[in-house]
Amino acid sequence: MATDIDKEAGGFGLEGQGALEWKQLFLQWLEHLATKAREANAGSRTESAYARAFASLAESSKDYVHPAQLVELRYIGPKICQTLEKKMKQYCQAHGIIMPDNPLTTTRFESPPSSPEISQTRKTALRRKPKLWLPRYRSGSYAIVLALRKNEKVEGKGAGMSKSDIISLAKPFCDSSFDTNHSTGSFYSAWGGIKTLQKRELVTAPSMRAPKYYLTEEGRRIANALRQVQKEKGEQIEDLWSSDEEDVDRDPGLAESDTELGNDAESLFTNSIWPPGTFEIKLLVDNREVRNTADRTYFVNEIRSKGIDAHSRPLAVGDIMWVAEKKESDGEMAVLGHIVERKRIDDLVSSIKDGRFQEQKSRLRRSSLNHITYLIEEPQGYTLNQTFKKAVDTAMAQTIALDNFSLKRTTGPEDTVKYLATMTRHLQQYYSTHSLQIVNPNIYVFEKAMNQARQALHTNAVCIDYDSFSKALSKSGRMTLRRLYIRMLMTIRGLTLEKAIAIQKVYPTPQTLFLAYSAQGSETEKKLLIYNALKDSISKKRVTKPLSEKIYQVWGTHPDSPQIS
Repeated sequence: MATDIDKEAGGFGLEGQGALEWKQLFLQWLEHLATKAREANAGSRTESAYARAFASLAESSKDYVHPAQLVELRYIGPKICQTLEKKMKQYCQAHGIIMPDNPLTTTRFESPPSSPEISQTRKTALRRKPKLWLPRYRSGSYAIVLALRKNEKVEGKGAGMSKSDIISLAKPFCDSSFDTNHSTGSFYSAWGGIKTLQKRELVTAPSMRAPKYYLTEEGRRIANALRQVQKEKGEQIEDLWSSDEEDVDRDPGLAESDTELGNDAESLFTNSIWPPGTFEIKLLVDNREVRNTADRTYFVNEIRSKGIDAHSRPLAVGDIMWVAEKKESDGEMAVLGHIVERKRIDDLVSSIKDGRFQEQKSRLRRSSLNHITYLIEEPQGYTLNQTFKKAVDTAMAQTIALDNFSLKRTTGPEDTVKYLATMTRHLQQYYSTHSLQIVNPNIYVFEKAMNQARQALHTNAVCIDYDSFSKALSKSGRMTLRRLYIRMLMTIRGLTLEKAIAIQKVYPTPQTLFLAYSAQGSETEKKLLIYNALKDSISKKRVTKPLSEKIYQVWGTHPDSPQIS
């Protein structure tokens, strides 16, 4: 019979008790601790601590046989080591395994007792609250923090940046150069500030190979404090936190600007209450979610066989979600706060390689649901090569630490069905004695409406009207000219969302783009129009010359383009 410690290990067993196997168990336990902490209090320091510890261990290439060895890693201190050592003892006792010795054990010498005066001084020092550290004004650290926060305002909270992109964005906020000057014997550059930020745990870079840098929660707090410093100094800060960039969409859904409805806060949502007993909990499975091409109804049929009310339909986001359906209504439904994105391990690797992984996470974040679970199906005995394994470990670490998603591993479709059935019964039992607070948000400012609803109702535990949820998050929902224009640009191979938005900012409408092409004097100038317009942007928004020519072939040679006489 599987023990609790076995379940936390995800069914992972030890064959030869080798170092690599123990490391995998440590990762499984940290993952379980982070998920458990999130379920108890999402966004807590405890959750963040375990998530960062998981990411740090996942990134390490070393093998470990005892938790005490992990203290050498970033974000892993004695307390986490003790927690893992306790779990290791439980595991060894449950399986009759001899507990490995601590390789770091050495003879301890007692230090001479401190005098009462010294002890009291130490206690006073420990009680003293540390001051908030701020980087020196217009130093490298200062500029890097502002650049990362600026990027988050455009790309969304938790977005990372490469070194080159940070430098491009940070230069205006720094008095020092980000380049070393070997000819003058100066080997210091403002980029050295990144080490200070990492040491103080304000910035993290989970991957060491072609790293991307991310703000931690504390780093975000420091960045906001620096913004206040700029205000006090009377500097122009509009360029740093510009409102016209804040409403740029974070994914291909291209949500509308929050200014569309003006400032009429009351019009952003309506709400109602469904008492217990007036609704039923149902499970919805996306109709594109299949076990294989020959068995398209597997999940719905298997879940129904366990006595669960399950239905197949197209979902706007995610693969599985739970809804409440009002009993005496014409199919009126509300989305509960739980949604699952399911991935087979091979599909996960493919989605990481082609970029779908980040796009899907972006759409899940926009759902405004509190409990987002990334479910990975990894059959027992399935192995990945080291390159792919490291990519998966890094992706999962970021999913827990930066996106605040829960992570669930199963051994295959059958195990997934068991998990979904258990979750459904848990929700049914809970809501049999709890009312639902239903929010019907304005779909054109969906995220803002949901944030406002949670503040006004003084609770995060809200459900969302199903029709509004589907329309707001649908890939083919309401189209404005701006959104349609950007999507048309993105049909050109190689033209990403960031590049399309950058083009739209320079040429706000198709008409202005047509006119710009018509105003060019030669064919060469037309081909390089977009390249020249964006050449000073950060790298992910720049357009290469070949891509600029492709854009011209589509937009600049249009037979209906207006001609300037």
